[in-house]
Amino acid sequence: MMEEKSFSIESNNVPENKESKEKPLEIKEAELEDVFGIMSILKENLLPRELLDKEKRDIYLRSVDKKIEDFSAKGFLVKPFSEEELENIILDKENHLTLIARKDDSIVGYAMTYDLENWRKSNPDWEKRVELINKEKSWLLEKGKVLYFRHVAVKKFPENKGIGARLEYKVFFEAKQKGYKEIIGEALEYPIENKASLDFHKKIGFEKIGTIKESDNKLIWGLYKKDLEN
Repeated sequence: MMEEKSFSIESNNVPENKESKEKPLEIKEAELEDVFGIMSILKENLLPRELLDKEKRDIYLRSVDKKIEDFSAKGFLVKPFSEEELENIILDKENHLTLIARKDDSIVGYAMTYDLENWRKSNPDWEKRVELINKEKSWLLEKGKVLYFRHVAVKKFPENKGIGARLEYKVFFEAKQKGYKEIIGEALEYPIENKASLDFHKKIGFEKIGTIKESDNKLIWGLYKKDLEN
C-alpha cells in the first residue's frame, strides 16, 4: 500500500564482528543521499509488468516456474517513480513525509506519503476514478488534513520481517504530529490481489472505502482509510 506493499516496506548474513555489535535499526526522514538505496528497493519490489498483461501472464509464470499466488502472498509494488521525482519528493518536506529504515549502514526499507491535496494536484484524474462505497464519505474528495500513503517496501531478506510495520507506525506518529486526521492508501485487487498488503493493512485498522479503476478496468485498486485519532 500502500499503493502496494508493498501497504508494500541490509543485512547479508555476514558474520558479526566480535569486536563490534550490530547497529540498531534507525528510522528517519529520507535525504538526497538515500536516493540510490530507495530506488534499489523499489526495483526489487516491482511486480513484473508481464503479470498485468493477460496474454503474457501464463508464459511469464512458466518461464520463472512460479504461480500468481507466490507474488500475491509476498506483496509487491506496481507504480514506479523516477530518480528525479524521488529527489523532488524528498526535498518537498511540506507536502511529503518520506522515511527510510537503515540497518548496518544500509537502507532496508522506505515509506513515501503525500499530502492528499498535493497528490490530487499532481494527479488531476485520480479522483475522477474514485468510486466510494458510501457516498456520505464525500469528505475524501474535499479539502482537509488527509495523508495519502503511496508506498512502503523493504529489502527481501527474512531478517527484515517487521520493518515495514515499524515504518508504517512511524508514519502514523509523524502524521499525527503534523495534524493529519486520516490516512488513505491503495492496494491492487485485480487482476492480481496484493494479499500481503491487504491482510496487513486490514489488521492494523484500515477499512475499505472505495475502489479505483484505470486502464479500461484492467487494473482495479481498493481504496482504504485509517483514522489516526483512534
